[in-house]
Amino acid sequence: MKDYAIHICGVREADRPKGANLATAKGNQEHVIEQVRQYGGFTVFWVTDTQKRAEAATRLQEAGVILPAEKQAPFPWCAYTLAEGV
Repeated sequence: MKDYAIHICGVREADRPKGANLATAKGNQEHVIEQVRQYGGFTVFWVTDTQKRAEAATRLQEAGVILPAEKQAPFPWCAYTLAEGV
């Protein structure tokens, strides 16, 4: 799946933040934030690769931590920005 996302979007998956445990909600939230920080978003394939990651992205968007970018890219890219102070 990751190779497909690289091919169509020209980006890589962000490195897992040091100490982030992807088995936890907090660890997945940190990973989503790092992906947005490094690449300005993610593909729909990346975010839905695991249910925990998809739930983390939903929680972050509902909390206003990640915000949809004003200019959206074509599917499957989901462009996001980080809220101030994140």
